[in-house]
Amino acid sequence: MLKDDIRKVKDQGKLFERLSSDYDIALQKNADASKTKPHICDDASKILTATRSCFGHTSIDYTYQINVLYNQHKVELIELFLSYINFHKAFFHQGYELLSIDTEKDFNSITTE
Repeated sequence: MLKDDIRKVKDQGKLFERLSSDYDIALQKNADASKTKPHICDDASKILTATRSCFGHTSIDYTYQINVLYNQHKVELIELFLSYINFHKAFFHQGYELLSIDTEKDFNSITTE
């Protein structure tokens, strides 16, 4: 289960890196577009707008996947810690019960003497 979640985050990270590179290229092309050729400038601007939008959505998705993985991992650690605490509670409760039985016999024998 955790491996699938990690795989999703890695895949989203690869997509984020690819779109980050595409966004950098679109920014560079828009900056290099000749202002004397309006059709090239207009195309570069449209590509930049589309790439910026896609990059924004992907970055939000990537952040969401990281947060989901972090929160699931945090819950699993808390559950593990609680099971550890419950184990110790049961262990000491059992020890208390055994000690109570043994000491009750001793107290009864002392009080009858």
